[in-house]
Amino acid sequence: MAFALACVRKCTNSVWLCVLLHCIVNASGAIYKIDDGIKPKAVMAGIMIVITLLIVYVNNRKKIF
Repeated sequence: MAFALACVRKCTNSVWLCVLLHCIVNASGAIYKIDDGIKPKAVMAGIMIVITLLIVYVNNRKKIF
């Protein structure tokens, strides 16, 4: 989680996009029950990576924040 937030902060220079990513991760954890197995954690990490890349890409194109 910290690495994804650091990447968003470094690439976008925006704390608000870090807050957005943190909210998305917290909401997904509240909506979906994630088991303690390695497979669900790997899937969640992959989803977090995709969301991080999407946030950085959209911000670089539109300069939202």
